[in-house]
Amino acid sequence: AELGQPEAQANLGTFYEAGLGGLPVDGSQALRWWRAAGEAGDSSAQRLLASAYANGTCGLQSDAAEALRWMMRAAEQEDLEAMYCLGTALPSDALATDAEASGRWLRKAAELGHAQAQYRMGVEGLANEDVETGTEIAAFWFGRAARNGSAAAQCNLGALYAQGLGGLEQDLTEALRWYQSSANGGNPDGQHNLALMYKLGLGVQQDLVQARE
Repeated sequence: AELGQPEAQANLGTFYEAGLGGLPVDGSQALRWWRAAGEAGDSSAQRLLASAYANGTCGLQSDAAEALRWMMRAAEQEDLEAMYCLGTALPSDALATDAEASGRWLRKAAELGHAQAQYRMGVEGLANEDVETGTEIAAFWFGRAARNGSAAAQCNLGALYAQGLGGLEQDLTEALRWYQSSANGGNPDGQHNLALMYKLGLGVQQDLVQARE
C-alpha cells in the first residue's frame, strides 16, 4: 500500500474499517487508504467511499453528493456492484438518480452479468402492462439470472416453464429441474414448488416422502 498499489490500499482500508489483521478499528485510516486507491482508479475503493458517505460511517457526516460522485466513478468503470447500487437506489436514498438513469444503470449491470440485476429486470418485465410482452421479457432475464446462479430467478423460471408462459413451451421436466436448483440454493418458494411437484407427480413420479422432505 505504501508503494502506491491501489488494490493493496483498498484492502488496507478495509482492514482498518473492520479492525482486521491486528490493526485497530480506525475510520480515518480506512478513508485515507480508500481515498488513495479511489483517486488511483480502484473501483472497489470508490464504491466503499461512496457507501461511507451515503451511510455516514467511518466518522463521516452523510453526504449524498459525495456518495453519488464516488459511486458514479466506480460505475463508469463498469463496477457491477456500483451499477447495481445506482440502478436500485430508492428516491429517498443518498445514491438516488433520476428514474431514466437508474433504469440505464440497472440494465447495464444486467447485460454485463450481475445476477441480481438480471433478476430485477425479470421482475420489472412481469410488471409490464402488456402481459404477453412482459412475460417474454421476464423469461429472458430470469433465464439469464437463473443460469447465473440466482435461486429466486430459478424458481420463477421454473414457474414459467410449468405454465408455458413467456414464449416457453410448457415443460414440467424443465420446471422440476429449475425448482430443484432453486431449492438447493435455499429459496423457500423453490422448495415449496418442488415439494408440490413431487406430491402431485408433475414432471416426476409421485413421491410423497420426497415431497415431505
